[in-house]
Amino acid sequence: MTKFTKIEVSSRAKAGKGAARATRRAGHVPSVIYGGGQEPTLIALDPRIVQRELHKSGWRSRIYDISVE
Repeated sequence: MTKFTKIEVSSRAKAGKGAARATRRAGHVPSVIYGGGQEPTLIALDPRIVQRELHKSGWRSRIYDISVE
């Protein structure tokens, strides 16, 4: 059975360099979810969650269940 890692993220309204910089200044990691024939979704991640996941082995092959608030 496949294990899913659940991550809760915040949506963000604007795209572009200025919006990404503002997101970073607010203490978040700007990201985009795309694919599956759907429109791209702009999100902001908590950097502590990103660091925690990057330090786990096998993070590249893990499937994440992302909940957008």
